[in-house]
Amino acid sequence: MVAQRQMQAPRAMTAAELAALSPQARAQYFSGLPQEKAAQEQAALVAYVNQMNRDYMKRTVRKKAVCPPSSGSGLNQTYATQTQLTYNAPIATDGFLEGFYVRLNLKVDFATGTSAVYAATAARELALIREITVNYQGTQFKFKPYVLREYRRLQGIYMPTWPDSVLASANSIASLTSYESQGSLPISGTTQTVNIEFFVPLNMLHPQDVRGLLPIDGESTTAQIIIETAPALLGNDAAKNVWYAVSGSGHAVTLTAGQSQTCQVIAVYRDGSSMSQRDSLPIQFGGVGTVQFQNDVDLTGFSAGQIYRQKITKLEQHYYVLLTVIDGQQANLYADIDNVTYLDLATDETGSTKFWSVGSGTNLSIYEWFNEMRYTLRQDLSEGIIPLAFAPIYNEADPDNLNGSHILNCDPARGGWSAVHYGIQFNSLASTLSGVTPRVECHLIWVNPQGLVAST
Repeated sequence: MVAQRQMQAPRAMTAAELAALSPQARAQYFSGLPQEKAAQEQAALVAYVNQMNRDYMKRTVRKKAVCPPSSGSGLNQTYATQTQLTYNAPIATDGFLEGFYVRLNLKVDFATGTSAVYAATAARELALIREITVNYQGTQFKFKPYVLREYRRLQGIYMPTWPDSVLASANSIASLTSYESQGSLPISGTTQTVNIEFFVPLNMLHPQDVRGLLPIDGESTTAQIIIETAPALLGNDAAKNVWYAVSGSGHAVTLTAGQSQTCQVIAVYRDGSSMSQRDSLPIQFGGVGTVQFQNDVDLTGFSAGQIYRQKITKLEQHYYVLLTVIDGQQANLYADIDNVTYLDLATDETGSTKFWSVGSGTNLSIYEWFNEMRYTLRQDLSEGIIPLAFAPIYNEADPDNLNGSHILNCDPARGGWSAVHYGIQFNSLASTLSGVTPRVECHLIWVNPQGLVAST
């Protein structure tokens, strides 16, 4: 009688062993398991990778290096208006770019004219740069820096912001404070110093989250940072210009001739090195996705007294959706809160099914929406900034923990809404300032599930 040999199931692998496999080998292993067993081991793998990545961010040394200009040499480039400046991320063995600092050192002159008086726009120094693009195998980030101030405020009350990054009653060193910023933005005089340094994180959901990091190991695509400078220093646009004319005549703001005007980009990166051990710490990007930060389609062409709707066109899972309402009625505010009479967020273009609505015809004052932000953040955002989604802090007892997950899911392939629209109405647009187009700018931060390939 011939004994029948039974097929043996493959040896169960640990989460650590699975993490070390190539994606192809891992998929082959899971395909040979019963469905329920495969699901259990996949869940264990995800938990292991998440913890490994968090340990990487907690225990590795945070390093800095100057980003060289993409052409030429030196540590910085000359700042001028209406200019594009391109920088390469530095190459570091086993390196991953976590973010970068942008540092401006400028000298400016204010024309005296005839009793010419100036003031800062709502965007202030951050309008010195119109837009920043981060390229790595395509566009990962494309955003306007002024929104970083509001993003920082959405991290919690204790986060300093730019250009009002003050340490309040805490101990501070005067020379360090002046290195970061000139203090009050100058509005008169000649050869006035304008300094600003601000940080752009690529892992925008949490400091211990690897999603958004870009490889800079020299074996893969070179990450590039492209800076588009302001179209003009002086003007009436609250988001595009730095200063505006208050009164008098003969206004002009110019960069001081003969003075150094520089823009520098400083990379912040990790390479796996840790003070706690000699071996490099591991990191795993497979299946975790990556963070992207880009502008969506602007809403323009509206008049007062009517509700206008705009679709969120990027069908992704959005962790932050921030609107900048620019009514063009004043330059020191993006929009007067009293000039916005209705707001809603709805699941379709008709607005028949809403997540919420406030203002005219709702029996709720529009202030109730902004009070909700005050209740959550314990502070206000700038007038004209309207957050539609802020998942990391939503429903969190302490927003500083950034553990929230209430995303605005616009991806129908992952069970989301495919036609989310916001609605807005203005009271008046009758006194629009010269050179300003009333509009709503939409800024989106989401997770691309395709992720990145660490090396090719």
